[in-house]
Amino acid sequence: MGKPELWGWLMGLTAVPAIIWILTYGLSVESPRYLLIEQNKPEEAEETLLKLRGTSDVEEELSQMKVEARQAKEQSQEVMSVKELLTTKSVRWQLMSICLMMLCQQLSGKNLSLDILV
Repeated sequence: MGKPELWGWLMGLTAVPAIIWILTYGLSVESPRYLLIEQNKPEEAEETLLKLRGTSDVEEELSQMKVEARQAKEQSQEVMSVKELLTTKSVRWQLMSICLMMLCQQLSGKNLSLDILV
């Protein structure tokens, strides 16, 4: 595929996964966690879980999701504005180090986040 006359085929092959996704998108279902925690639709979450698992024994998993939903509501995080983010001392050093790391990454052309994982 590295030949000049085959570049069109190479570019065309990238459309295959997109076409497969378009054809099968209608068969996909919403995440049970999303339906239960974010949408607050326990009946739909149970139906989806039954469909995904293929078994009628999903009560334990549903109860775990409900506990997780309760914990998520109790631990709601505070939303900060940009001004608060820049003026809060406890966050300032973390923000500066992240910005410096991203700047160095752009200037060097090296992707640092992948090096950390390897």
